[in-house]
Amino acid sequence: LLSQLHRGRPEARIAALLRALDRQPESFATVDRLAEAAGMSTASLHRHFKAVTGLSPLQYQKRKRLMKAKNLLIIDGYGVAETARAVGYASAAQFSRDFRAYFGMPPSRAETYPYPSPPPSSSPPSGPAAS
Repeated sequence: LLSQLHRGRPEARIAALLRALDRQPESFATVDRLAEAAGMSTASLHRHFKAVTGLSPLQYQKRKRLMKAKNLLIIDGYGVAETARAVGYASAAQFSRDFRAYFGMPPSRAETYPYPSPPPSSSPPSGPAAS
């Protein structure tokens, strides 16, 4: 798959990268790794990624993590700390801040939020990614 990413137009490379991210998000832990996989410089990746998704690579990854977290909280019944760990946050407090910034409420109240969409004006927090 990664060799296929290096061919074609930048938009096609980003589309292939998004599919790979959906299948194996842990394989692309850094923007440098994403850029390498797409056969682009970091600056080129940012420009083309944002043109395709409307988000930076880190914002996209954070949004995916937060959407997965919402599923774990609502559908699977996970607790807040357990959810934070499951989606890759080292800190439940940071997870709670990011969740609140994105969904407009703390994760402990996630079940009261209409599912599945976040508010249309929401964008993922742009602070440093939690690890």
